[in-house]
Amino acid sequence: MRGREVTVSDPGSSALVARWRRRLDLLAASSALVVVAFVQAPGWVSVDTKLDLHVDPGALLGRAATLWDPIAAGGELQNQAYGYLFPMGPFFWVLHAVGIAPWVVERLWWALILLLGFHGMRLVLTRLGVGTPSSRMVAAAAYALAPRMLIGLGAVSSEIWPMALVPWVLVPLVAYRPGTERRAALWSGVAVLGLGAVNATATLSVLLVPAVWILTRRRPWRLLGWWSVAVVLASLWWIGPLVLLGRYSPPFLDWIESASVTTTNASVSEALRGTTQWIAVIGGPFHPIWPAGWTLLTSGLEVVAGLTLVVVALVGVWRLERPYAVFVRVLLVLGVVAVTFGHVGPATPPWAGAMSDLLDGALKPFRNTHKFEPAVRVALAVGIAHAVPILQRWRPRRGFVSPRLVIPMVVALLVVQTYPAVSGDGFVQRGPITGLPSYWESATRWLDEHPDRGRTVLLPGGPANARVWGEPHDEPLQPLAAQPWIVRDAVPLGSAGATRLLNQVEALVATGSGGEELRTALARLGVSRVVLQSDLSEETREQI
Repeated sequence: MRGREVTVSDPGSSALVARWRRRLDLLAASSALVVVAFVQAPGWVSVDTKLDLHVDPGALLGRAATLWDPIAAGGELQNQAYGYLFPMGPFFWVLHAVGIAPWVVERLWWALILLLGFHGMRLVLTRLGVGTPSSRMVAAAAYALAPRMLIGLGAVSSEIWPMALVPWVLVPLVAYRPGTERRAALWSGVAVLGLGAVNATATLSVLLVPAVWILTRRRPWRLLGWWSVAVVLASLWWIGPLVLLGRYSPPFLDWIESASVTTTNASVSEALRGTTQWIAVIGGPFHPIWPAGWTLLTSGLEVVAGLTLVVVALVGVWRLERPYAVFVRVLLVLGVVAVTFGHVGPATPPWAGAMSDLLDGALKPFRNTHKFEPAVRVALAVGIAHAVPILQRWRPRRGFVSPRLVIPMVVALLVVQTYPAVSGDGFVQRGPITGLPSYWESATRWLDEHPDRGRTVLLPGGPANARVWGEPHDEPLQPLAAQPWIVRDAVPLGSAGATRLLNQVEALVATGSGGEELRTALARLGVSRVVLQSDLSEETREQI
C-alpha cells in the first residue's frame, strides 16, 4: 500500500513570513507617499505659509524670537510668528543650512506630513484592535490622503501639520493600563508640543480628538487631570505670546473674511467628505487658486468616489462594538457639528443665522470651522478599518463579490478620489516660483548699503501681489530687507493710523496726484524712499 506524503507547516516560519510581508507593505506604502510628494511640479516652490521659509528661514527664526518687528509695516506685532520656532521653522532652517534646494526641502516637509499621518493613524487603529492589518493599512492611507490633507498641503501646511500629528497625541492614551495614567498623559503632552503654533486655532481644534477619547473612558478623571497638565505645560511657550498678541494687536479678524464666507462649503456632506476649506472654491479668472481643492470639489467622478468611501466608513461606524464605539460616534457627531457650525444653506436649521453671527462675534477666532475636520477624519478612518472585514464577510443572495475584491475595490475608490490631486502639480497652488528675481536682491542690497533714518514704501500695494514670475504671497522685501519698509497690505498688522495714511498715499498715487498732500502723507509715515513695483502681473494691476 502506497503511503501518503504529509507536509507539516512550521507555525513560526508562517508568522515570520507574515511579519516580513507586513513590513514590505508598510515600506511600499511609505515609498508611495514620498513619491506623491516629490512628483508635484519638481523644481518649483509652492510658497507655503511664508516666503521667508524658502529664502532665509534663519532670519525668520531670529525675528520670531521677539513679538515686535520694527522693520515691516512701520512696526508691527508679528501674527503668530513665534509658532515657527518649532517645529516647522527649524526643519526648513536646518535643511536650508546644509544646502538642500528649497523645492526639495518643501517636498520633504510634505512627505513627512503624509508619513506621520499614515503611520500615526495605523498605530492608533492597531492599539484599538479595530479591523485587520490590511484594513488598517487602507484606513490609514485614507486618512493620510484625505481631501482635507490634499487640499491644504501645498498651500497652508501649518494647518495640515496638526492633523498629521493628532494620531500621535492619541496613541499614548489608547489602551493604557490602570496606574499608568500619568505616563500616558505626559507622552501625549510630548506629541502636543510637536503640534506647533503657527496656527493656534488649528492646534486647539485637534485637541478635541484626545479629549473625547478620555471623556468616553470609564473613570476618566485621573487621566484627564494629568493630560490637562501635560497639554498646558506643552503649550506655555506659545500661549503667553498669543495672549499678548490678542491684547495689543489691531483687530485684524474684524477686517478679513466673515463667517458667511468661511462656512460657504461647510454642509454635512462636504464635512463628511473633507472638502469644507472655503479657499478651494475660488476658481479665479485664469486658474484655480488651489488646484487640488478645485478638482476635488468640482469633478463628478471624484465626488462620487469620495461619497462612496464615506458610505463605507459610516457602515463601519454603525457596526462598531465596544469598547471604542461610543468614542467614535461621539467624535463623529461633534466633529460634524463643529465643522458645519454657522453654515447657512437650504438644509440648515433656522438658528444657523444666529450661529453665523456668533462666529463673527465672540467665536471669531474659530470662524474657519474647517479646522475641526481632523475629528471627522479620525472617526471615519476607524469606520473604514472596521467596515472592510464586515464587507469581506458579507454574502448577498445575488451579485456575489469575492472577499478578496473588497480591499482592491476600496483602494480603487481611494485612488479615484485622490489621483487628480496627487498627480502632476495638484498640491502646488497657483503661481509657483523658482526663486526671487535678482533685481529684488539688488534693490534690497542698495537700500541696505544706503541706510538713513526713514523707511521705504512699496508702491503700489493692494490686495494681491501676483507677479509676472509667480505668486510669492508675501512681498519680496519681507525675507530680504534689513532696513524698515512699509506697504499697504491686504491684512494690515500695523497700526490703524498707518493703514489710513497708506490708503491716502495709494489713492493719491492711483489718481496721479502729488504735491504737498502726498509729501505730507509720506512724511507722517516716516518715508524717505520709494520702491516702484513694476513686475506685478496684469491680473494684479486690474485688481489695484
